[in-house]
Amino acid sequence: MKGKVTEAKISTLIADDLNANKHSEYGMQLLEKSISELGLGRSVLVDRNLRIIGGNAVVETAGHLGLHDVIIIPSDGKKLIVVKREDIDLNTKQGRELALADNGTARANLVWDEDAIMAIQEQWEVKPEEWGVSTEFTPSPPKGPAESPASTLLVVESDDPDRLNDLFYELKERGFLVQLKQPKDHD
Repeated sequence: MKGKVTEAKISTLIADDLNANKHSEYGMQLLEKSISELGLGRSVLVDRNLRIIGGNAVVETAGHLGLHDVIIIPSDGKKLIVVKREDIDLNTKQGRELALADNGTARANLVWDEDAIMAIQEQWEVKPEEWGVSTEFTPSPPKGPAESPASTLLVVESDDPDRLNDLFYELKERGFLVQLKQPKDHD
């Protein structure tokens, strides 16, 4: 491994201009809540030019929350880089909550960008299916001028974050204004 650990500003990281994950509004809300309440847990991955390979939403959210300093650890991909949170014990409420937040946020915040996936497939001859990414996208029905229900606000409430995420995007694609709501017993 060549190079040394350096410190930099988050603004030196460059967002992926062809990110295949559009992220969900609900997932971004969970990510902001997780970072605000529990701090950062995972690292992000950048290329040699500081362009973000993995972690675009984390960088965006961290910057928005005023976390402007980053530590850059050079790697050739042959050693696992471990982030050690000195302030957390897994067998505490905070430790278990961070573990749940890490997994739940990642799942709720994945929304494939069909155009980006197709561009990646064509331009670099990548086979998305080999990585568990389907290229069989369901086309949206065409909208006529009389079909647009954009003035209707739907409030969607569910205990199941996956279902909530699916409903949010399905309804939004149909032209509805959608507001996400956690059930009252979770406030």
